[in-house]
Amino acid sequence: METQVSIESLQTQLQKAQIEISQKETKVAKLKSLLTRSMRSDKRREQQIETLQIDLSDRDRHIQALENDLKETNSFSSRQAERITQLEEELTEISNRLQSGVGSEAAQKRNERMKQMLERSNILYAELQTKYQKICSELEEEKSKHLRKPNPQKVVIVSNDEAITLNDDQSYSIGPTMDSYPSNVTVQDVRRQNMHASNVHQNNEAQNVNQPVLKLYLKRVLLEFFIGDSNTQQRLIPVVLQLLDCTPEQITAAQRSYAEGRQIISKATSAFGL
Repeated sequence: METQVSIESLQTQLQKAQIEISQKETKVAKLKSLLTRSMRSDKRREQQIETLQIDLSDRDRHIQALENDLKETNSFSSRQAERITQLEEELTEISNRLQSGVGSEAAQKRNERMKQMLERSNILYAELQTKYQKICSELEEEKSKHLRKPNPQKVVIVSNDEAITLNDDQSYSIGPTMDSYPSNVTVQDVRRQNMHASNVHQNNEAQNVNQPVLKLYLKRVLLEFFIGDSNTQQRLIPVVLQLLDCTPEQITAAQRSYAEGRQIISKATSAFGL
């Protein structure tokens, strides 16, 4: 009897041990998954940092080149100003001599040449001043770009493998989703709203918070839909309907109806030779 009780106790302990092992294996699998995601995210961030460092180095070199051009232009402009002053003094001296009756035909010719040289010098000086101002403007613009922080982006996730990115300049792009986004990006996850559709109160709050951003997205996507070709419209149908919280069945039905309508139009145009 004691042996049977001991066996049952050992079996119970064995079952508990197996359950603990299974739980630990599950935790290990989750930790491995989190580690893999973290490594991917770190790799993307390293690539972004390398890209930013390269861009920063290019901007530094560009600014240094502009500063060197500015120094050379400023130095040459100073020399030209000194030369103009010297020519003006010589011209004044010759004019005084001519007015006093001292001089000859050679002096008059020299005076004309001096006037021409002075005019050319003035033109060159004006061109240098224009170039100097342009370089100064470019330098200030580059410095402001160098110090300007990047504008944040707003991202709306519309499906498991597709995301819409809306920039502050109202431009947008469609691409694959990412596991994580930088801290300066506002993420509006439509999938998360659809998963909690049973909770009406939470849905209403989420829609009120996301309404301004989603309205901007919807406006841009609808404009693209109506001015785009049939391929673009076919691609944007699920995007628009997901932004409107339509179910997958409704989206599939809308895509099927649109495709059938396009086939009817295509057959009609072919029949009339259009």
